[in-house]
Amino acid sequence: MADKAPAERRVWQYAKTTGGMENNLQLVTTPMPTPKPTEHLIRVLAGSLNAVDYKIAELSVIGGFAVPKPATPGMDIAGEIVVAADGSDLKPGDLVFGAAGGSLAAMGGLAEYITTPKERVTAIPKGVSTIDAASLPTGAVTSYQAIVPHVKPGSHVLFNGGSGGVGVIAIQVAKIKGCHVTVTCSSRNIDLCKKLGADVVVDYTKGCVMDQLAALDYKFDLIVDGVGNDKALYWASNKYTNRGAKFVYIAFAPPGDVAFVAAANTTPSFLGGPRAKLTVLFADFSNEQMSEVIGWMAEGKLKSCIDSRWPMNDVPNAYKKLKSQRVSGKVVIEVAAA
Repeated sequence: MADKAPAERRVWQYAKTTGGMENNLQLVTTPMPTPKPTEHLIRVLAGSLNAVDYKIAELSVIGGFAVPKPATPGMDIAGEIVVAADGSDLKPGDLVFGAAGGSLAAMGGLAEYITTPKERVTAIPKGVSTIDAASLPTGAVTSYQAIVPHVKPGSHVLFNGGSGGVGVIAIQVAKIKGCHVTVTCSSRNIDLCKKLGADVVVDYTKGCVMDQLAALDYKFDLIVDGVGNDKALYWASNKYTNRGAKFVYIAFAPPGDVAFVAAANTTPSFLGGPRAKLTVLFADFSNEQMSEVIGWMAEGKLKSCIDSRWPMNDVPNAYKKLKSQRVSGKVVIEVAAA
């Protein structure tokens, strides 16, 4: 380790979130972390941002308890093994991608070096750049777990939020699995969603989404809600779902969604409860699933969709971009030269 890593690292931290997490971030120098025997030490080359990086931390009460301070955000990373975990097939110098190993609200990925459990990263195959790999982890496992277990070739899938960080991957995963894919997005992202493989695009700026869905000449076997902005998408779903349909909710945000999920799971159909069962998905990182998805990328079946790339010293502005809601795909941080 002494020959491969310096004694210190640069890392983004915040001690409060007043006025927005991004306005409290500071780039500081801390001692190099020491990995446990079950962890890798990784030199981070690139990372990408997710809304969960700030949403929990900024909750007025929950954030104060859920996020020990000082905290470092950032979940998705790609980098180089410096010290391999005991029993791992990986070795120093191997390129990997996956998730940093901190808490859900403060994973700790926005640093030059991190430690993370060996189960949370997997090898990057030849032909895939670290920038592209860094754009994948959360979107890859979320898309896989929200779609693959619930579909078969020919299934009709709706993804609400097709141009978001998960949506741009979910479209492609569903198409790889042989599904007919419908997405929602704004007018400016229609071409992007179609380029990624969406068969039908519903433009939410052109009127009520639920009415547009009900007017289609087919119904859905699976709905994945990646936005969560209008709960009527679930409550009105009998109009546009087949019997046996699944509704997977990946936009869960406490405390507001607690009552919605409770109502969805307790309201019987004769009192207005939809027939589609609502499942809240908290994706768990799986080496096997990440390997399969990045394998599709190596084969050319799946492409990265990157909104913008930012240098390590400009992370606060990168978060401002993410929060602007004017993002198509992933916001990537170039932590070090690949």
